[in-house]
Amino acid sequence: MPRKNSIPEFKAGLLPKGVWSCTGAQFIERFCQSKSRAVYAVAAQEIFDFSAARGATSVFVGGSFVSEKAKPADFDCIIVFEKESQIPDRTARFEIEGTNLMSSFARKINRTFLVPLLRCSY
Repeated sequence: MPRKNSIPEFKAGLLPKGVWSCTGAQFIERFCQSKSRAVYAVAAQEIFDFSAARGATSVFVGGSFVSEKAKPADFDCIIVFEKESQIPDRTARFEIEGTNLMSSFARKINRTFLVPLLRCSY
């Protein structure tokens, strides 16, 4: 049974503060469909596939990409692993059509956030 999409509607162009859950497919459907964002669909799927292959427990996406901005400034994500030994040696950074795509890796994540984040499963 597919996971329920908990991504709320935007308020003043932003998601409400908190952590919202969705699948990778639901994330791509919501945030990668406009012409200016479609170039991120493949990259997002590759991040979700990489995370699943490495045994990550979660992928959190935040920043301007999870807003209504037509052309977000960047695509920030944190890939969370159960064991420190699973974490790659360095941060990955890419650029897609002038927008930065950066992924960070963590072993644990604090559940108290001041900004909205999306927890994507794969």
